[in-house]
Amino acid sequence: VQTCALPIFHDKQVELYIDNDHPYCRALTEGTTFGNEQRVLKEGDSILLVHGSCFTIGTTKFTYIEKDK
Repeated sequence: VQTCALPIFHDKQVELYIDNDHPYCRALTEGTTFGNEQRVLKEGDSILLVHGSCFTIGTTKFTYIEKDK
C-alpha cells in the first residue's frame, strides 16, 4: 500500500493511498464530506476515488482528476 500525505494541513484529516492500483481517501477524523450528496465520513471510512470524485475538508473542496500517463 502506497500512501501520500497532504503537507499543507498541520493536522491530518485524510490519508490518500493506493491499494491494488486504485486510489482511496480515508478519513482520519470526522467532518470530511464526500460528493455532491455531502455524505459525512466517519473516522476510518474509506472512499474509492474515481475521476471527478470530490471531497471537502472544512471549506476547501478537492477534486480527484485522472490524467493520462
